[in-house]
Amino acid sequence: MPRKFLLLIVFLCCLFAEAALGQVSEPILVGVGAEAKWSPNETAIAFRRGDSLYVKSLSPDKPAQGIYYAPIVSFEWLDDSTIATYEKEYYPVKGGRTRVQRIAKVPLHAPSIEIAKDSLNMNAPRPRFTGFQRFTDGSVGYFDNTNTDNRPVRLSAPTSNVGRQADSAKQSLFLRTIPEGWGKIFICYGNSVNCRLVTLSENHYLLPLLSPGRDKLTCHSARGDLVVFDTLGMELANLGRGEMESWSPDGQHIVLCVTKEAGDPGDIVASDIYITRWDGTEKKEITSTPNLVEIEPAFSPSGTKLLYREHPSGRLYVIGVR
Repeated sequence: MPRKFLLLIVFLCCLFAEAALGQVSEPILVGVGAEAKWSPNETAIAFRRGDSLYVKSLSPDKPAQGIYYAPIVSFEWLDDSTIATYEKEYYPVKGGRTRVQRIAKVPLHAPSIEIAKDSLNMNAPRPRFTGFQRFTDGSVGYFDNTNTDNRPVRLSAPTSNVGRQADSAKQSLFLRTIPEGWGKIFICYGNSVNCRLVTLSENHYLLPLLSPGRDKLTCHSARGDLVVFDTLGMELANLGRGEMESWSPDGQHIVLCVTKEAGDPGDIVASDIYITRWDGTEKKEITSTPNLVEIEPAFSPSGTKLLYREHPSGRLYVIGVR
């Protein structure tokens, strides 16, 4: 085979391999905060800074705007112009403390709307509300433990055909670990009672994450490895060391952090971000910063960009990956 033809083949193979994950652009600083999340239309990012909720348009000439102040535990975008917040506050009372929970909707350009509120003595067995879940049909909701049917309270409509049937609750899958923390992972159908075991090995796992297609999940083993299962309980891949993973919208890739620790266990001194196919192939380094800790990577809704945070500065960056 002529040498020039061989070199052409090698070049094309490298080009196609690069195209599988796409070109990586330079990161762009978009704000300073925590728990940053993309808007559904990918034009803005919401994040927390203390007890304030900020929204940053990705237009370069628009600064981040503080839109809401409350003791927010978590939040989710409901649509391109509305965010839902889950809030928790404690008040001293005689003989203990009272916990106040609140669910609210926060429009970007209008006053907030309280959806639900509950006051509970700290000695009560469990709180009334859970935090938000984004179900696999794209809707956002939470569980109210006073509901006898164990169905979620939906705050937004489905964004996919999954869950548009008459009984949408039964079409919604989510994962839970029993017992809490290290344990066995169950996949649940519509409520926290109708569940099936999916980690059939003798090992224990934590932090399960369901893929967008509902056919695979990631979780962490006791050795610190990131493991991929299908929902029938078969182990599909062991991705090795990895934390803070997130699925791409099409369920074909996983973004994760590979950390370096020093001194006490859990003392992270460096972290870089990688993208890999769910089976462990086509692994690509996105950041290479041996003296920085980059964490919490998340794909944009189109899967063409990543959002991540630098610790401890809290700087938030967007980077193109496809």
